[in-house]
Amino acid sequence: MSTNDSTPAPPNENVETEDRDNTMVLEVVASEKPSLFRPPAPEKPGASASASDDASVPLTPPAAEEPPMPVRVAELTPAETGVEAPRTRWAAVVWGLFFAAVAIGGLWLLSEPSRPSDAVEWAVTLDAATGVAILILGLGVILLVAGAAGLLRRTQRRRTAD
Repeated sequence: MSTNDSTPAPPNENVETEDRDNTMVLEVVASEKPSLFRPPAPEKPGASASASDDASVPLTPPAAEEPPMPVRVAELTPAETGVEAPRTRWAAVVWGLFFAAVAIGGLWLLSEPSRPSDAVEWAVTLDAATGVAILILGLGVILLVAGAAGLLRRTQRRRTAD
């Protein structure tokens, strides 16, 4: 069993490329833009900045700028008359109302302890013809909701086309 006794060389030491390890060296470069987390240091007139001045943060907050002028919404909207308003998603509205009605019915059914057992008793006593009629009625209600959503969408498209 062999051991590796080599240690990485410090970054400022000249080392041949074969003996160099794969560590990255991060260089800090002065930038013209100030850091996002500290305000820019005020410049001293006639004095050159030293390394200790760059690392210090002023204790006084920077001078507050005047707030921007308020912009009215009318100035932000385009002046062209061909711009459409956002469409109402009628299918979402109609189906949302349908499912809200189903949820309200379910809450009504479960709100009293005797109602679920009464509903089960009623469903057991149905004959086949009544069960098929209720199933067809349920499918008809779903088609009615889908048709209403389609009609509202068609009406909306005709209005925007005119």
